[in-house]
Parts: sequence; C-alpha cells; structure tokens
Amino acid sequence: MTVLLSGAHLPYPHTNGFHAGGERLVLTRYSPATGALGLTSVRWRDGEPAARNLYEAEPGATGPEQLLWPDVALAAERVAWVRDDAVHVLDLDSRAAPERLYAAAPGHTLQNLCSLTAAGDRVVVMEQPEDRDAPVTCLEISVSTGRADELFTKDWFANHPAHSPYDES
Repeated sequence: MTVLLSGAHLPYPHTNGFHAGGERLVLTRYSPATGALGLTSVRWRDGEPAARNLYEAEPGATGPEQLLWPDVALAAERVAWVRDDAVHVLDLDSRAAPERLYAAAPGHTLQNLCSLTAAGDRVVVMEQPEDRDAPVTCLEISVSTGRADELFTKDWFANHPAHSPYDES
C-alpha cells in the first residue's frame, strides 16, 4: 500500500475522486494538531504526490458526521462536498475559492454525502430535520443557479444519494 498523503482518506466508495485525466486524486485530510479538515489533490501514479490544497475548513467538531466526502464529476473538473450543512463546489482547473452553493433550510441538516452528475452541473443531497432521522428529502441542486428541486421525500431514513452513470435523470 502506498501512502499518498499522511492523515488523509479516500473519497467514499461510491463517489469519484479522480480528475485531471485520472492523474490526480482528491483526498480528505485531517490535521490532529488543529482539528482542521481539508481537501487536497495529489498525483498518485508516479510516487511524488505534488499535493495541492483545495479547501481548508475551520476547526470544529469532529466525528463521522463531520468528515468530508468529496465527489468529483466524471467528465468535468469540478468537486462537491457537504460541510456545516451546506453544499460546496469548486472548479478544479481554477484557483478560485469554493462556492457555497446551497445551505440547509432552517431547522434542517444535510447528510454529509452528495453526488455530482458526470457533467458536474447538478448535485444531489439528502436533507432532514435537525432533531430526527426522517422525513428525508432528496434535493437536486443546479450548480449554475443554486436552485434546489425536490426529487422525493420519504418518511423513513434514506441516505447515500448517487447519480447513476447510466441514467442521471
């Protein structure tokens, strides 16, 4: 096993972390010294990671619900993630700051997994009341406008939204 970046973990198993034609990988890193979380892009094939920091979150609460689980679009240089009950996106081919695309409705929270379409133009995420696991609403958010459309609401706990590569509708 090769360690690409100390104190880092891979994206969630059903999300994508590869970009730049598969030459780079977005990792989540954790700093035990400060409690900060961040995203870093590394080269992974040639043994020289050449890390590029993409995002640094303010130190805060730790635990599984605070982890960053990035998803990189399959056909676009864009990454999305959830932090502090908001969906964030970043164009990987620019040095621009991340955009806070959508924030949870008052009294609600966002689950920490999201999914980008292959083109990187829409994100799906699950929203639920702060004080209970249901009902859960699946939202699809336009990256260009920030508009959130409800796809469905269930009165039972649902999680792990993902766009199917075979049918993203």
